[in-house]
Amino acid sequence: MDTNLVSAFTGAAATIMAAALTVYGNNLRSLVKRKELGYPNIVGHWRAYWYLDGFTDVYLEDTVVINRIKGMDIYGEGINPVNGNYPINGKLSKNLILNFIYESGKNYISLSGVIILKIDPLGTECNGRWYGYTKEDKVTGGKVVWKKLS
Repeated sequence: MDTNLVSAFTGAAATIMAAALTVYGNNLRSLVKRKELGYPNIVGHWRAYWYLDGFTDVYLEDTVVINRIKGMDIYGEGINPVNGNYPINGKLSKNLILNFIYESGKNYISLSGVIILKIDPLGTECNGRWYGYTKEDKVTGGKVVWKKLS
């Protein structure tokens, strides 16, 4: 085989391996960092119970699916058959704190807002607060509880 062709194949293979190591190395480093911070695996389905300040009854119940974590960034979706699905994205912070931003569709009650949760060390429940703007341009929110389904 021609030495130039062998050199080209070797160079291409080395480039592919370097790219793979960069991607998987970053994922491995972020996994190690999450473990150092004490984070359990939060990927999966969560039953979410949303409350309004001043009320004890559940305001809204839906499912939140955390699809993936890349580095310290979290990507997911809220599933609500009545009001429509909504993307939910956030970040992992120290001390088992999750910070999210959500944007919902035109038929949803609260159009845009934030969620701050503290996850239990076992990774089975999150508790915190949510707040968002409504269609009427008013801030609403309250307590939120997520319980892991899978």
